[in-house]
Amino acid sequence: MITFKDIKNKKSQIKDEKAKSREAIKESINEFLKIYVDSLQLPAETFKFKDGRDHPYVFVVNKVGFQTINLTLDDLEVDTINGASFVLNTVVDDEPPFPRPVQTYISAYFVDGNLEYSMKTDNINNTVFFPVKNESDLRTFCELVKKSIIEKIESEQIGKKSAKDESINLWD
Repeated sequence: MITFKDIKNKKSQIKDEKAKSREAIKESINEFLKIYVDSLQLPAETFKFKDGRDHPYVFVVNKVGFQTINLTLDDLEVDTINGASFVLNTVVDDEPPFPRPVQTYISAYFVDGNLEYSMKTDNINNTVFFPVKNESDLRTFCELVKKSIIEKIESEQIGKKSAKDESINLWD
């Protein structure tokens, strides 16, 4: 016979599993950020704005818009189903007056018990999904993020583009 104690124990077990899942995602994201920043071989952690203020080369904005300068996301909200999402900002030009970062939208979550990262690219129909089992996978994902940044920079338009006639002529 199932008792209240059995039900309560099951609820407690599931609560613990959810907490472990959240913690695993946070730890993985923090490890990803450390690997990412180290892999960039930045000249320094920060650069100076025109007015003399320091600004980090890499910073994170979580999904509620809170900027995290210290590059840890211990306060990041992690959902037990959708995981965690954040915007990785990488400054690619530190020239005054206002350097602009390239933004990369990243999510981390569990699928069938396995950790997976996703990265939205500029193409709406192109989201990269990447399973992460170890540090080597995080390093590979870092390289994908950096390649995505290069592609964003390369796709910046210079000058105007001529209009293309993509109409279909039915009676030609």
